[in-house]
Amino acid sequence: MNNNNRCGRGEGKVTVTAAFALGAIVVGAAAPAQATVEFTPSIELGATWTDNIELSPQSEDTEYVAEVMPGFVLTQEGRRVKSQLNYALRNFFYQKESSRDTSFHEASASFNAEVVRDLFFIDADAGYTQQIIDPTRPVTTISCSRWAISPTL
Repeated sequence: MNNNNRCGRGEGKVTVTAAFALGAIVVGAAAPAQATVEFTPSIELGATWTDNIELSPQSEDTEYVAEVMPGFVLTQEGRRVKSQLNYALRNFFYQKESSRDTSFHEASASFNAEVVRDLFFIDADAGYTQQIIDPTRPVTTISCSRWAISPTL
């Protein structure tokens, strides 16, 4: 098994692009003529009210925060190949301080193939997430990526 886990501060635009490229390659390569392909869009809505947005005793400000999270799942299944790509864009909108509005990416992909019938298999998966680490600092997010490849005889 070969794998990698990495987290770091910053935007992670290169990693998001790489994750989408990997997902497109995996789904595209795994889509023979006899495969079933399914695209499922989704949207989640949420709202939060807090009486201390800064989590600080010195600044107990109330705030409403709306969350809108569009996403999709793209699944492919053939006789010897299966793949899945999940993506969501988490958007947070602040009622009083729109300068705090922010978006985060979440993506994951998996790939399972029977390369040589009943003998050689490959399982692979990858993921990417972004999270708030400290809203009071200039760089407020951390980006984490992971991947694993498992060839099996």
